[in-house]
Amino acid sequence: MLKMIVEGRMTEPKEETTTGGTKLLKFSVAHEYAVKRGDDRILQTEFVECSLWNLNNAVTMDGKMTSAEMLEKGKMIKVTGFPKVDAWIDKTNGEIRTKLQCNAEAVQIVI
Repeated sequence: MLKMIVEGRMTEPKEETTTGGTKLLKFSVAHEYAVKRGDDRILQTEFVECSLWNLNNAVTMDGKMTSAEMLEKGKMIKVTGFPKVDAWIDKTNGEIRTKLQCNAEAVQIVI
């Protein structure tokens, strides 16, 4: 089994409901890092899209279960889940595009 851990700041979460009535929370995690280019250090930000399906038992803070309602834009979080790669053909230029996503099993609010 392949697992992934993503840590960074949460973007605006959006709750959705599937046609079958299952609720999920979609959000991205922004991770900022520095890259050296010549004598300069440039800050770059990567975003990983996440989907949290188990809203009732998946969010912790200080080691204790808490509500998914505690998740909000800007909070530092640590997401554990498994990777999913989406691939498609760009209709504008015919190039193959890919995007890394995380199917989240747990979200920890980092204090």
